[in-house]
Amino acid sequence: MVKEKQFFEMSSGDKFTLVALLVYAVITFFFVQSGATISKMAVFGWLMGVFMFIAPIISLICMNLDYAKADKIKEKANK
Repeated sequence: MVKEKQFFEMSSGDKFTLVALLVYAVITFFFVQSGATISKMAVFGWLMGVFMFIAPIISLICMNLDYAKADKIKEKANK
């Protein structure tokens, strides 16, 4: 009996992006109750600002790597 999958297969780049962003978010939320500041702004605020900047960059890099891998597979198949 073939077991049917409930969801689509997630690419390795998407898996890495998801794990990296979740780890960063967990680390960032450790600083919610912290009184530490940098330039009179809470460290949590700085980390959230960096998170908004870095999340799309990580996603785009991983997506680019997935497309490059797919292109290499297509090239090998065409030979």
